[in-house]
Amino acid sequence: MKIGKRIGRPLQVDQATSTGARLDYARVCVEVDLSKPLLSQFRIHGVKYFIQYEGLEKICLICEKYFEWSGCPCSFGGPSKSDEEPMASEIDKEPNPEPEKVYGEWMIAKKKP
Repeated sequence: MKIGKRIGRPLQVDQATSTGARLDYARVCVEVDLSKPLLSQFRIHGVKYFIQYEGLEKICLICEKYFEWSGCPCSFGGPSKSDEEPMASEIDKEPNPEPEKVYGEWMIAKKKP
């Protein structure tokens, strides 16, 4: 739950994470304030950990916030999207294991087939 507190208000931890059965990643359900930019990474004892979010397909990679399609300020006279990255739900790429940007499509957890 300590990891979850760094992201938002922890609600639940899956059994494999809580028992330590899976060490390559932690799966935690947290409540986040979507009116603020999402946390993309954090450090514990000098080690950088990247965060992937499930269920947030409408993250604007320009604003770095979550919006309903009609509510994103970028679509109303904001920066041109032709030179910027698309909305996260339009991406169909595998996550980058070592992202270079603070925000990007790598933050969106992909559903397994």
